[in-house]
Amino acid sequence: PPVLGALFPRAGSLPGGDLALMVVGVAAHVGLLVTAQANVAAGHHRGSAVAWVSALALAVAVFAAGPLLDPVLGTAAVVQRVEWAFAAGSGAGWALAMVLLLRHARRERARQHRDTPRPDAEEPA
Repeated sequence: PPVLGALFPRAGSLPGGDLALMVVGVAAHVGLLVTAQANVAAGHHRGSAVAWVSALALAVAVFAAGPLLDPVLGTAAVVQRVEWAFAAGSGAGWALAMVLLLRHARRERARQHRDTPRPDAEEPA
């Protein structure tokens, strides 16, 4: 199709580095999906939303910074900018969702520990 010809130098083929970066992005995105849902299941909806919004904001920033990445990437084609934006946004969102989930779990565990009576505590007479 003409769209593929416009996006890719040789229609239907991508260099191995591009495919590897997309695989990394997909893996990070799956991690973000899972940890965001774990945040929701734990009742920490805000953590899920913060992770998704942060992931999107970073992806937009990386995509917009495409011309600044030319010294690193060479001529940053639109496809490469999207790959980097997807991988960076998804990876950062996944990391943030995991940190927020672990922090929420630690707080919840401390709260339960504090509220649980100790068996060695004496009963009031």
